[in-house]
Amino acid sequence: QDCSERPYPFHLQLASHSSAMISGSTIGRLRRLVVLAHVATVLVESLPSTTEELCATALLQQSGLSVVSRRALILQTTDAPANQPLIPRQLVLTAKHDTLEEMPLAVQSNLNRTLALSPGLKVRWLGDRACQLYIRDHFGEDLLRAFNATEKQYRGDICRACVLAREGGFYLDLDVQLTVPVEQLVGHDTTFATAMADGKIGLLNAVMATTPQNPILLQTLSCIRDWFGRREMMHDVPGQLGPATLGKALQVVMDSECQGEQWQHKDTMLEWHCGSQVVRLYQEKGIDCQSPPTKECSVQRATSKVYGLTFGIFAPGAERQLVGWPRTADCTEQGCGGRKL
Repeated sequence: QDCSERPYPFHLQLASHSSAMISGSTIGRLRRLVVLAHVATVLVESLPSTTEELCATALLQQSGLSVVSRRALILQTTDAPANQPLIPRQLVLTAKHDTLEEMPLAVQSNLNRTLALSPGLKVRWLGDRACQLYIRDHFGEDLLRAFNATEKQYRGDICRACVLAREGGFYLDLDVQLTVPVEQLVGHDTTFATAMADGKIGLLNAVMATTPQNPILLQTLSCIRDWFGRREMMHDVPGQLGPATLGKALQVVMDSECQGEQWQHKDTMLEWHCGSQVVRLYQEKGIDCQSPPTKECSVQRATSKVYGLTFGIFAPGAERQLVGWPRTADCTEQGCGGRKL
């Protein structure tokens, strides 16, 4: 069967690990393009199954190209079983204190609620001392110096990025309150998830999920190094350390892998593709507290003076699908007292 003149969309995985979407190209034209671009691998959304897809794949393979699915490519860098979600089922938590029992009761109560929604979830707790040792053992002196030099409330930004970049998993700030199990924040093929901060000033690194060795988290570490070592490289990035560096990192990867699209414009869909990445972006925005109590806003939230209690974390869309709040309703002070100086 001759399918060389039929249109077929492919993601092209280039030798430099960047990628481009060729939509509507014929297979014949695609073969010529990849030869000129020295492409070795064609990355497809899923393995070919229809007659037309199989025909197109055979033609590409005749040109010496490797055709792999996005998921298969990611599985090469993870230990995830083929039939399991790509993001490891572990929850990373960071704090000043060495143990949960040293934390304020509001923090302990909130975490117990989170774990009750996700029985069997592995918990990875790192206090400041454990973070220091982890960074010393697995990363360079520059990140350790940054961790030791930064204000204590920002140490968690560095520690969580290091652990997630190396091991993958989920991360929640200790005062984040979820309405759904942690695992439901991602899909089967999601490689990275977080939320746009209110006003789209950075990404809400209070909620994250990632595969191990994910380019977005590795780039976040690079941005953290720039923040402390070459601040001029981050002069155009507003916001605080964690949200700013995560937002910058995602944009760097998008510039490389999906033709410079901007994550701030990805606010109408929950999950989308960017080269080798399958990204989920939730949104932090104000909750409706006009007539409490409601699903979004309890009387406690409506009357609280603590900043952040009147924000929620939503999936994009008019349905206002609430998945949690960046602050638990039990908080009586910023951070629930978990990072006091």
